[in-house]
Amino acid sequence: MTSDLSGLAGKMLGTCILEKLLGQGGMGAVYLARQIRPARHVAVKVLMPTSAPASEIYQEFLARFRREADVIARLEHVNIVPIYEYGEQDGRAYLVMPYMTGGSLRDVLTRHGPLALQEVLPYIDQAAAALDYAHAHGVIHRDLKPANFLLHADGRLVLADFGIARILQDSRTPTEAKTLTHASMLLGTPDYMAPEMALGKVVDYRSDIYELGIVLFQMLSGHLPFTGDTPYAVFTQHLQEPVPLLHTTNPNIPPAVDAVIQTATAKQREERYTSAGALATALRNAAMRTTSSSHVQQEDIATAISPLYPTVPPSQHHTPPPQVPSLTPIAEPYKRTPVSYGPSSYPDLHERLTCPHTHHRWCFPWPTTRQERNSQ
Repeated sequence: MTSDLSGLAGKMLGTCILEKLLGQGGMGAVYLARQIRPARHVAVKVLMPTSAPASEIYQEFLARFRREADVIARLEHVNIVPIYEYGEQDGRAYLVMPYMTGGSLRDVLTRHGPLALQEVLPYIDQAAAALDYAHAHGVIHRDLKPANFLLHADGRLVLADFGIARILQDSRTPTEAKTLTHASMLLGTPDYMAPEMALGKVVDYRSDIYELGIVLFQMLSGHLPFTGDTPYAVFTQHLQEPVPLLHTTNPNIPPAVDAVIQTATAKQREERYTSAGALATALRNAAMRTTSSSHVQQEDIATAISPLYPTVPPSQHHTPPPQVPSLTPIAEPYKRTPVSYGPSSYPDLHERLTCPHTHHRWCFPWPTTRQERNSQ
């Protein structure tokens, strides 16, 4: 049976009718499908190794698929793509999962390029939560990359393809196993692969932390840390070369963030973070220090320019002004009081000003008629 999975549109697998090919790799393909029970659109991942269905290798693949799919289907986390259904039909193993309409992190990076640090933080937080949950249940992803960081319609990030690399790990023929290019395709993606995976050693949760560190580098830079014409060239750099420092080419990336990436991608797994959550916490702490650094920089600037503008003590600024002798306050200010002043046709309109010191009086009879006012 051929491993070409591009012509399955219109066929039925389990309760799903395959409608449209969404993507295809060396040993699998993803279809948009319509599930009959319940009625909804789903994504169906079809797995098909190149070995003949009747071969011993293929039978081992099916047995491993049943074990791994059963474990993966039990994972229930808000940031992990759930498995609705899985099975085998016509020599093909398949997994049914939700169809994510938000695309993937790979799509985001393709459209927008590198992301700002504040945009990266929630992605890493959610990925770390999913990984820590899976690791606690004994499941290692083994193939973290932006294409597996899917985006739900509500905006949250969900990790896909847990355990798929392990299911396909030993599904190659002896001839294929000798070809590094094909072996790398089966074991994971060379661009993100931890050194111990490239060397064929037993992997653990720290391999996922290494790959998450590479994804973090790519989100902030827009490109991979290592490239090469062959998988071997990329493997060699993962084994021997440190991940480049981002702050040397992008001043917006603080050295503290580079330190997080360097720890996550340490060549010796014992030197990496002890959990994905520890990586996420370290990244947030680095971002917080970066946010508060502007205040520190202002203080540093003030310290740097202080020799140019020395501070003069107050006593040396100028000679204090001479003392002004105090004046004796007036006992009582002038005040106006209405009084009645002798016989008059308008006594109530007389006013006098009384000086408290001389006791002089001044009368101001105010004319009450227009004729009187005009005659003055």
